[in-house]
Amino acid sequence: MKKAPPPAFSEMESKILVALYEQPDFDHSAYTLAQALYPTIQLATPEYQTAVTDICEATENLIVHALVQGTRQRGDDDRIYFGRLKLTRKGEREAILQRRRVAELKNLPKLLEAAGAIREMREGRGVIVAGSSDAANGCGHQKEKT
Repeated sequence: MKKAPPPAFSEMESKILVALYEQPDFDHSAYTLAQALYPTIQLATPEYQTAVTDICEATENLIVHALVQGTRQRGDDDRIYFGRLKLTRKGEREAILQRRRVAELKNLPKLLEAAGAIREMREGRGVIVAGSSDAANGCGHQKEKT
């Protein structure tokens, strides 16, 4: 049986899932998430409004996919947003998986560096890796440089 590919979340959706997971007792809303995810942005600036808009859209997407639930509210700026955001059971599972994916991605540069070091070691010893342009007769066999 084939394993289903991981769901594709936007960067904002991923940040929201992880934030809700890591702070389960906090009363989250689009506005508090904007402050938490963008602590350097000043309140009531155009950048802050853009962040809130992005968070509102991402939150709605997560609600549509039954990962997050909350109460629909109207802000002072007449914007519809969701408050009292919580992960659903399905959302908790996805948040755990997303945290793992993010952790793996953070390790990716180290893995690529290690792979490069291995490649350099092999090339330094004269071993040509299968698939390289110098591979013997194009069959992917390894040969020693002479």
